[in-house]
Amino acid sequence: MKSLVLAAVFMAGLGSVASAADTYKCDFSGAGTGNWVPDVFFIKVDAENNSAAIRDGRKQGADKNGWRKAKIRRHTEKSVSVGWSIERMKSSTNQNVSMDYRVVIVKKTQKANVMIEPRGYRNTFQGKGRCAVLKG
Repeated sequence: MKSLVLAAVFMAGLGSVASAADTYKCDFSGAGTGNWVPDVFFIKVDAENNSAAIRDGRKQGADKNGWRKAKIRRHTEKSVSVGWSIERMKSSTNQNVSMDYRVVIVKKTQKANVMIEPRGYRNTFQGKGRCAVLKG
């Protein structure tokens, strides 16, 4: 009986660890990022395991479920910053451009900023949007 209670406590602990990841739904529609950022995308942040993933509808570099690896750049009580790269995206002039992305989310207000840097070019793109934690 004692081992059953310990097993239940252990499994309950695993459940809380598994739910430690937050998934944000981000809306950047009308952000003016030159189509480099989809209007809506998802960010999964697992602070305990220092991992993150992005699901933006783009196939290149994504796994079979549509998620691509990202990195937590900074995670505090007030905000989270996540970065990722996409290799060889097609520009409007049909050039292959590798892009570095970073999103900063202010948790309390759900406001978010995205910064996009095309590697090898001086210009950058920025946009403002909102990212809300999905319940569920």
